[in-house]
Amino acid sequence: MTAANAWAQALTTLDAQVAHREPAWRASEPAFRTAKCVLQRGLLGSVQAIVKSLGPREGPWRWYFARERALYRALRTAPFALRTPSLLVDHADTDWIILEAIDGQAVSSTRACRAPWPTEVRENLLRDLGVLSAISPTDLRWPALAPSDSERAALRARLLEDPSAPTAWITEGLARAGHIGLLDEASAALALEALAQDPTVASAHGDLLLRNVLATATHELIWIDWECAGSHHRHWDLALLWINATAPDRGAIESQVSADVVAQRSFAACALFACARERLYRQRSGARDTRGQWLRDAEALLTARLRPLC
Repeated sequence: MTAANAWAQALTTLDAQVAHREPAWRASEPAFRTAKCVLQRGLLGSVQAIVKSLGPREGPWRWYFARERALYRALRTAPFALRTPSLLVDHADTDWIILEAIDGQAVSSTRACRAPWPTEVRENLLRDLGVLSAISPTDLRWPALAPSDSERAALRARLLEDPSAPTAWITEGLARAGHIGLLDEASAALALEALAQDPTVASAHGDLLLRNVLATATHELIWIDWECAGSHHRHWDLALLWINATAPDRGAIESQVSADVVAQRSFAACALFACARERLYRQRSGARDTRGQWLRDAEALLTARLRPLC
């Protein structure tokens, strides 16, 4: 079966699979595909719900799905102090789960934000990040699932998040980015030096694109897509936010970083790696727009911040 046929089958059979196990399930719209999974909205009895299915994905995607499922199970009994969807249905022998569907719109519908965030959203986002980073990186709610050797190799090749190796996935990714020309090798070397001086880890969402944060009409935030969450470099979430934010919001993000030189340089190193990843994804998508210039400017700016003061 071709990949296209496998996805088509996943889209057309999900509703029946779920209804067979959960007779109270009623889909309200057709299933649709995202970059990582298949989703379908509907009702579980009288409760608004959404089915999240692995679909035909394998390799690191199956590992990510297992991590997210494990975290949602843990949050059933010990929720975070920030809002996440509740796990409603979880059959261990299926490749899908049913989550609470909460009314809200993604803060950004695209990977890179096209407009500044509303003031209330920015304040709540930075507040929630503080709550999240205050959770111990060794908290037992974080899944203790390590990728297989083949899964880890796929993660490294694609510069993908790996909370089982909180700093190594970034440092190895920086070295690779310099080697394959996503970054200037001298810039990558400066970033590696900065991270060697500050390898501090913290709890993080890991995939903090603002399409993974929903805002309600009252600007309350709902955090979704937790497959990459766990222990990461303490500046990773902020760095990923920064590279995809508009200019008015980047200053607010930078204000969350300690003023000491070591912290400033390690933030710049994480942001430089985020820049390299955005370049890789643009290459793969064939994007042709003005964002390419911003990424070139960002590399120059961050490299300057990484250079030692004479």
